[in-house]
Amino acid sequence: MYESLIRCCEESELLAEASHIFTEMRFCGVEPSECVLKCMISVYCKMGFPETAHCLINQAESKGFLLNNHVVYVDVIAAYGKVKLWQKAESVVRNVRQRSNVDRKIWNALIQAYAASGCYE
Repeated sequence: MYESLIRCCEESELLAEASHIFTEMRFCGVEPSECVLKCMISVYCKMGFPETAHCLINQAESKGFLLNNHVVYVDVIAAYGKVKLWQKAESVVRNVRQRSNVDRKIWNALIQAYAASGCYE
C-alpha cells in the first residue's frame, strides 16, 4: 500500500506528500522495500536534499539491496551539483567505482556537478 502511494506521489510530482507518507511508514515500523527506497532517493533528490538521498542509498546497501540502476546514482550526483557540493558528488562516484564500472552517465553527471559548482578548470 505504501509503495503504491509513494510511487503515485512521485510520478505526480507531489514530493512533500511522498516524503510525509515515507516518514509515516517508517514511524509505523514498516521497513521500506528496494523499490520504495529507489523512489524516495529520487524524491529527495528532486526536493534538493541529496544528503538524505545518499543516506537512503547507504541504508539500502546495508540491507543488501543492490542498486544496480545507475540512474539512482546519477540523480544523487546531479542533486549534489545543484547545491554546489561537488566533493560529495565525487564521493558517490568513488563509492560506485569501488563496486562496479562507472558508466558515461555517471561521469557526465559529475562533470555537470563540477560546472554547477563553478569548477571550470
